Amino acid sequence: MTLKANALSSITVSEPISEEDKHRNSIRDRMKQEYFFAIHEEEKACKARMELVKVTAMAVLQDLKHKADNAFKDMNDWLGARYLKEMESIDHMSEIVRHAIENKMRIKQQLMLKQQDFLLNEDLAVFKTPSPPPAEKEEETPMIDMFTGAQLRNLYGQFATTAPTGVMSIKSFCETFENMVSVTHGMEQLPDVWLNITPQQIQDIAAGCSSDSEYVDWRRFLMALAQPIPAPTQSILLETLARYQNMDQKSTGFVTGEQYDRMNMWFATEDKSDEVFERPTMLKAFLFEIFANHNRVPAVMDYIGMLLYFSASSSAHEGFLRALSVASGVHMPRIMKPAPRAERTIHSPDIPDDPEELSPLPPPDDIPADAVDSVVPLDALYRVLHHGETPKGDSHRYSVTADPEDATSRERLAGVYQELGYESSDPVPFKVLIEHPLIQDVINASKTFKALDLRTILAATDNMDVTSTKTVE
Repeated sequence: MTLKANALSSITVSEPISEEDKHRNSIRDRMKQEYFFAIHEEEKACKARMELVKVTAMAVLQDLKHKADNAFKDMNDWLGARYLKEMESIDHMSEIVRHAIENKMRIKQQLMLKQQDFLLNEDLAVFKTPSPPPAEKEEETPMIDMFTGAQLRNLYGQFATTAPTGVMSIKSFCETFENMVSVTHGMEQLPDVWLNITPQQIQDIAAGCSSDSEYVDWRRFLMALAQPIPAPTQSILLETLARYQNMDQKSTGFVTGEQYDRMNMWFATEDKSDEVFERPTMLKAFLFEIFANHNRVPAVMDYIGMLLYFSASSSAHEGFLRALSVASGVHMPRIMKPAPRAERTIHSPDIPDDPEELSPLPPPDDIPADAVDSVVPLDALYRVLHHGETPKGDSHRYSVTADPEDATSRERLAGVYQELGYESSDPVPFKVLIEHPLIQDVINASKTFKALDLRTILAATDNMDVTSTKTVE
């Protein structure tokens, strides 16, 4: 009984469907049909659009292919035309080169192949235009009474080899010059006038360069030969000294050859021409050669020492004051020349009077009024008194040794400063210093800065010739 009951309960009893459910089911079926129809229509539309895209793409591809064919044809035509143009330019250039070779001509302009064009660059020359031949430099004309530059340098070489320090004995000086006179006949090493010089005249020249001592300063002799150089005034010497000091920023007292070349000397010409021989320019270079210290690298020149040589004057007293002005760097006044002391004023009828004392030179016009208050440092005075001497420390037999008992020694000069009430390191006014008897004697005895008068010495040759002619007659 139980099994039957369960079987009966599992059987579903079909209930009747209502109208509402039927209507809902109908709507659902219709929506499904419309959905599938819409999908079918969209499928047809998509296929139509795809077909349209396909047709359009094929048309575009056909157009692109046609354009590519046209572009290739145009490029091929352009390349062919360019190639023909390049070959034409090459042929044109080859023709010009062939024509130049056949006619043995130089092509001055630059030949250029730029892309397919042939160009002739007239703004650029392919080889250097021949320079005009340089003007022949005027050579110095030898004169009978004046040394040329080559003769001066040869003479300097002789003296520098014999006495590099600039000081040599009178005997050595005379022998050296006499040998040159006797050996160089016909070699144009000396002017014609100097070939007839006598031994006595050589002795007179040596005495004029010796400053009343046993030794000769051969630089004084070369300075007398380096003509024509106008004698500078005291103002010019001090102006030149100031320019050298401005150039010598380290205050070493020396200048190099490059600095010396930039300095405008009072006798050198600024306008240099290769066509005209400039003797002042040659003399300027020669002065550096004889005054420079060639043992140093680069060679340097003591510009104060050179200006001291230019201080020489026909009056020894005037030359001394000019040199003292250069060494002190200020103008020295022209106080009346100190008279020698009583023991030196004894005149002898056998000794001729000094023409300088009989007719002293008038004072220069370029000395300012305030020069009367100028002071003299001890170093400046010592340098002037020992100008042209060999520096202390040389061991050869011409060296000058310092003697404390000498009137011009540093110890004696320092004693003079102390006697005048000053320390040796303090400068003394010149008007006070000149009152000391020792200073007066030293100045009167100094002949270092008396210019060498070669014209007077050489004039004796003409007088001797005239006398010899009269004797023969």
